[in-house]
Amino acid sequence: RDLVLYTVILLACTVAVLLRARAESVDRRAWLLLGLGTLVWTASDALYTVQAQRGDASFPSVADWGYLMFFPFAYLAVGLLVVRHVARSAIGVWLDGILVALAAGSFLWLMVPELSSAMGTDGFSVFMQFATPASDLLLLSGLIGVVGLLGRQAAPMWWALVGAASFLWATDSIWLLGISQDAYHVGIPLDIGWIVAFLLFATAAWLPAPVRAVVPDRTWAPMAAIAGGASFLLLLF
Repeated sequence: RDLVLYTVILLACTVAVLLRARAESVDRRAWLLLGLGTLVWTASDALYTVQAQRGDASFPSVADWGYLMFFPFAYLAVGLLVVRHVARSAIGVWLDGILVALAAGSFLWLMVPELSSAMGTDGFSVFMQFATPASDLLLLSGLIGVVGLLGRQAAPMWWALVGAASFLWATDSIWLLGISQDAYHVGIPLDIGWIVAFLLFATAAWLPAPVRAVVPDRTWAPMAAIAGGASFLLLLF
């Protein structure tokens, strides 16, 4: 792929989010965090592309750690948006998030030994490969939970964020499959998926959202119960 064009597009997404942070006083911290996370991802991707084109890319590398650094920024950004735009007791929101995280963590914990055996590599390398799709899944699960919580009150901003996380998770999952089969290399059509994901993140920053949507506590309970039950069954079997 064209390093300059690809990086320019990602930088444009970063600038769009950061400009929203500058223009928006209410959600400034949330968009600033997401913009900084996108900047870290962009820098990491540029580094990885240069290494891959030179043929000296190692794994895990600084770029791989940089990819993972995007997620703390994204989680904090989404958390701030939830606090601002969803009128519900904070303890309920965090308990739901813990249950979803437990389900994703249980799945990752069980899959790492299996992938390590199948790919013939050490567990840490497999963990690093699997960490990005798992982090995507956690982000997507949280956003789907927010949309489920809001129901018809879900603003376009939330749907754009769900779309972004969906593309990110799907692309990283296909990337993981390609890596395990030695079928991925820089420049294949799959790379468009990351561009679409960050274009949606940038779009979400500029879409409207109500100041605060009031929802009952029981709305998210079934989904949280499903996540908690799934994590328990994964650990059990």
